[in-house]
Amino acid sequence: MKRAIERIQLELATSQWPQSEWEHITKTFYATVYDETGQPVENATGTLKFLDDAGNPSTIITFEHHNPEAQSNKNGVLELKYYLSSSPPSTPAESIIIDVIAIIGEKESNAVLLEFIDPARFLAKPNVPAMLDGTIDDDDVERGVYAYTLFSASSEAELYFCWENSIQQFHINEGTETFVIKIQEGILENGPHEISFYVVDGAKNAQFSHINIVNVERVNGGGAEGLNDLGPVVIVEAIDTGYVNKVMSDRGVTLFITEWPQVTTSAGATVDATIDNNKTGLISLQGFNTQNEKIGSPMYYQLAPTDYNNETKIFNKIERRVDRRFFNTIGEGSVEVKYSLNLVEDGKSHTSNLVSKYFVDVIPPAKK
Repeated sequence: MKRAIERIQLELATSQWPQSEWEHITKTFYATVYDETGQPVENATGTLKFLDDAGNPSTIITFEHHNPEAQSNKNGVLELKYYLSSSPPSTPAESIIIDVIAIIGEKESNAVLLEFIDPARFLAKPNVPAMLDGTIDDDDVERGVYAYTLFSASSEAELYFCWENSIQQFHINEGTETFVIKIQEGILENGPHEISFYVVDGAKNAQFSHINIVNVERVNGGGAEGLNDLGPVVIVEAIDTGYVNKVMSDRGVTLFITEWPQVTTSAGATVDATIDNNKTGLISLQGFNTQNEKIGSPMYYQLAPTDYNNETKIFNKIERRVDRRFFNTIGEGSVEVKYSLNLVEDGKSHTSNLVSKYFVDVIPPAKK
């Protein structure tokens, strides 16, 4: 017999969330469901509604349900995960307050306040020393991959470390300023990943970090193994000559994805792939000197999926302008360009099957 739901208690680990930058990190809400006798209700499903200060559905910030299939556990707790599907076009000086209410069956919960804070208050992004050469590879994993976080805890607090949507929670003692986290091998899947953290004090006030992007390229392991089957990325201005010169560098060169990612269906047909909107696509550029030695870390450009024909895809004319300082760092040498993204069809990370390489010479003749 299905038990009637009498009461819903909605709670948050923190009543604050960033206005921007954290679009790919889910916000978790906890709804505890009770029946008329006060006992927890198991296997309940539900949604949330987000209201502005006038009691109308929020339009300044909107949300997308990430786990609509989730059910309450034996303790009656239902975890509802949501992404920001839109945020303000520019960050206002003041925070934005929204009322959140859980809806389960015909019952509504209490309203909780959710404050979206100004990114100017963000902490430094987590530092991953294994990324100093640009990627996390098998050697790094064997040695152990660690993230270093920097913050100020004036009282005891909880630290939440986010690797994409995998979240680890740690208790922090008063006076702590740094905390080191060992990354679990199971989440080190090939491809680019967004990582971040936030610290919540006893009053549920939070400090949030900026997002860091790390790239995993493993041969042995790597979870969802990467596939090298995407088309190349080209530097438009250098297609004819194969060179990036000073004039091109000063004006800013254009990165261009030449073709749509495609997959083969079970029926053998080749169709356009669907991009996983919850993963971060990435174009990477690696500089080399004239001895073909790597210069510093790669430069990364995020790829944002674009709606096209009502499907989420990478538009085949995505352009990114490369800052001339990147080529000035190379001086004379070369650059390799590739990109990676995750496809919905197989859940795997795909990368360019052909790395585009261009010679670079941005040193004026008088200085040679």
